[in-house]
Amino acid sequence: MEDKKYYHFKLEEINGEQEYSYDYLIEAASLSQAAEIAEAYAGSFYNDKPEIIDGGYIFFDGTIAVEVASVIETTKEDFVQNMLREKTITA
Repeated sequence: MEDKKYYHFKLEEINGEQEYSYDYLIEAASLSQAAEIAEAYAGSFYNDKPEIIDGGYIFFDGTIAVEVASVIETTKEDFVQNMLREKTITA
């Protein structure tokens, strides 16, 4: 039985003049499998038939661009701590 590892997957979206970034945790057997999962997710972010350009995905006649920004190995604990650090507002 193969041990699963965890990977921090960052997806970037350009929607008109707005830019968005999304963080996900992928469970996979290897970095290459995690990258495949990330690409499949990005390619179906809005619909199943994107135009593929320069390693990214274009939706709705070019109005939205999505790409995999990074996939790096992590742990569940590090991912959660990183998200808490980034998303917590303190006084």
